[in-house]
Amino acid sequence: MYCSSCGVDSVEGLKYCKRCGANIAADAAPPRKLPVPLIVTFLMIIGFVFALGMAVPSLNAGEFHSLGFNNRDVMIMGLAVMGLTIAVIGMLVWLLLRLVGVQQASAPPRVFESAPREVERPQLAAPPQSVGSVTESTTRTLDKRKYDTPSSLG
Repeated sequence: MYCSSCGVDSVEGLKYCKRCGANIAADAAPPRKLPVPLIVTFLMIIGFVFALGMAVPSLNAGEFHSLGFNNRDVMIMGLAVMGLTIAVIGMLVWLLLRLVGVQQASAPPRVFESAPREVERPQLAAPPQSVGSVTESTTRTLDKRKYDTPSSLG
């Protein structure tokens, strides 16, 4: 199994790529489909936001005139609100397409060919040298003759 993000060969059973951290389990899982009523509801919300964003500047133009704004200022505010509405509609449509999976299905899946890689063999080091005991040169033997002083022999 290969990671669809970086192409590294991964071990079966892993959920995430060991190199880039991408979710490998999501590649194997089939994409889920949204129910049609949910999609229709989402489209109705998009239509409502569009209608509201286009109607509010027109309906409020008379109110702005009564407050003393000139035609140029009212037109700038109306265009700004309509532009913001178009941007919000664009984001909602993008989200809907992403939820449905249209963008993912249009892009061809990335396939990585497995090139033979050289396996680095670990260098074997020489076995460690034996180290003498820490107490080897610090312990005394209990031979009495060695520790007797000439005064005590006599």
